[in-house]
Amino acid sequence: MSRELYLRLGGGICVGWLLGKLLPPTAPIYLGKFLFWVGVPLSIVGFLRQADLSGQIWIAPLAAWAAIFLGGDLAWGVIRQHPPSSTGNKPTQASFLLAAMFGNTGYLGFPITLALVGEKYFGWALFYDMLGSLFGAYGLGIAIAARFGQGAESFPKLLTAILINPALWSFGVGLIFRQQPLPPTIEQTLKIIAWGAIACSLILIGMRLSQLQAWGNLQKVAIALGSILLLLTLPLWLYLY
Repeated sequence: MSRELYLRLGGGICVGWLLGKLLPPTAPIYLGKFLFWVGVPLSIVGFLRQADLSGQIWIAPLAAWAAIFLGGDLAWGVIRQHPPSSTGNKPTQASFLLAAMFGNTGYLGFPITLALVGEKYFGWALFYDMLGSLFGAYGLGIAIAARFGQGAESFPKLLTAILINPALWSFGVGLIFRQQPLPPTIEQTLKIIAWGAIACSLILIGMRLSQLQAWGNLQKVAIALGSILLLLTLPLWLYLY
C-alpha cells in the first residue's frame, strides 16, 4: 500500500512540477480557481455518495479542534523560548503559528485519505475539514493574524468568506442528496470528475512547488510540519485506533 501511495501522490506532484516549469506562471492561479469553485465541490459531492457516515464520525471534527489547539500551544511555546531574531518578526511568527495549527486537509489531505482508506471513509476527512479546519482557519486563524498585526477583518466579512465557500455548500448538498438515486451515466460521470479533481489537486501542488524561489525558511517550516506530523498526528492516531 505504501509503495502505491507514493506512486500516486508523487507521480501527480512530479507532473505538476514539470507543468509548472513549462506553462505560464498564471496557470496555477487558474487551476486553483477552477478547483476551488468547481473541482473540489464536485469531488465532495461525488465521494460523499460512496462514503460511510455511520459510527462515531463526530469524533473527526473534535480531533481537528484538538489538533488545532495542541499545534498552537506547541508553536507558541517555540516562539516564547526563542528570541525574536530566531523566530522572525510578528507576521513571520503568525505564519509559523498558522502552519502549525492548520494542516492541508483539502488539496493534499483528501488524496492521501483516498489512497490510504478509499472512498468508504472519505466522510471522516470531510467532517474533519468542513467542521474543523474551515471554521478554525476563518475564525481562530483570522484572530491570530489580526493579533500579530497582519490586518483584521470585520465579522460580516469573515461570515461572508465562510458562507460563499463552495466546498461548504457542496458538503451540505452532498449530505442531503447522497441517498438520492441517479442514472448510472451521471453517477459514473460524477465519479470521474471527482477523481479528476483529486489528480488536479496533486498537480497544483507540484506547480506551486516549482515556483518556489527561496528556501531560506526551510528550518522554520520543518519545525511547523514536524509538530503536525509527529507531535499531533501520532497521538491522535493512537487514540482513535
